[in-house]
Amino acid sequence: MLEQDLKYCKSIKAFIVSGRLVPANDVLATLYSLPDKVVDTVGITSLPSEDSIFERRRKLDFLHMQEELMKEENKRRKREKEEQAKMKEIKASEEDLALKEMIIPTAKEAREQARARTLEKEEKICEISCALAVLASASSVSREREAFLRLVNLEIELYNGMVEKEGTDGEKDALKAYKVAHDESDSTSVEAEGDEVSSALIDKVDAMLQNLETEIDYICAYW
Repeated sequence: MLEQDLKYCKSIKAFIVSGRLVPANDVLATLYSLPDKVVDTVGITSLPSEDSIFERRRKLDFLHMQEELMKEENKRRKREKEEQAKMKEIKASEEDLALKEMIIPTAKEAREQARARTLEKEEKICEISCALAVLASASSVSREREAFLRLVNLEIELYNGMVEKEGTDGEKDALKAYKVAHDESDSTSVEAEGDEVSSALIDKVDAMLQNLETEIDYICAYW
């Protein structure tokens, strides 16, 4: 618009040279060199002697032309806005994609670290289980378990004998025998335990229990 207005002003100046009017041919040549809408504007403002109906028609055509120009300008601006919006969407999608590419390796690393910690815990638990199995299957512990089972079986036999004689004449004798045998078995078991459990066994069991306690504390700290 500014360029066309400058051309229009130059054409006005071209009509006057050295204080005198330019010949009609030069005026026509200048008008022919101008854009159509500028010529129409000049025609509308410089033809007051035209017929009123024709003049109104020309003005109406001019208004229609201006309206079309405005519509085209609005369409152009709308296209520019749509293109800008598309560019923003493309840029946002590219940023989201880049962010996802950064997040995916991080999440994968976190899963791998969690899996490694889980495997480490499972290994520690297996070690503890193996240590417990070794402790339970030790020969000295097995001997103690067998001695305890023998005492339990003896207790059951004495109790069954007392129950069988319940309500008979030998009930008191059976009860007395049960108590005597029970006291003897207790003293015998204490002495046997003192004889069987040596200091080496105590040290071995204590060391294994300390190792187990250390492993359990380690797992609890990282669980």
